[in-house]
Amino acid sequence: MSFGEKQRIKVHPFLHPLFGRDTTKFDVLAILLIASLFAASSLFLDGQQDLSGLKKSIFTLLALDLSGGIVANMTSGTNQFYESSLKKKYFFLLIHFLQPLLLAWVFPMDLPLILVTSMYTLLGSLLVIKISITSGQRVAAISLTSLGILLVFLLPYKNPILKGMFILFILKLVLSFSVNWTKNERNE
Repeated sequence: MSFGEKQRIKVHPFLHPLFGRDTTKFDVLAILLIASLFAASSLFLDGQQDLSGLKKSIFTLLALDLSGGIVANMTSGTNQFYESSLKKKYFFLLIHFLQPLLLAWVFPMDLPLILVTSMYTLLGSLLVIKISITSGQRVAAISLTSLGILLVFLLPYKNPILKGMFILFILKLVLSFSVNWTKNERNE
């Protein structure tokens, strides 16, 4: 069996929200690699020069979570974990109100733009989740993601690294999380 093939491994219950009930070594490696690369890269961004150590740490953890979450949410293990319960999906979105609040604390001068982008993203995610046909979810998600990225580029953030963080935020919630990526369209 090659490295990328689907030999499933059981996941500790504590890690179910990150990897699902079972996953593959390949999926875990991809999630951890992307998350680590983005977190490490975030340490060298110019927009962080004037931040305290605590704010830099929070920013780095957010980069780790957002980038790793994009990959994790598209794996079959994580996708199936959240698709098993609408309550889990809504709770996941609810806790993602915290990330924009943390970004607003780190970059208070951009609070109005953070609120606009966050509300767009969370409402877009809810809209995609409400669509019951997988192909409709995918089209809506990529459309809303594209419009969200355009919104990010058009908004005059004072700190430009927020643009990158909100692109990750939109990719994670609207495109990656809100779509049921493992559902077979033929069974709808």
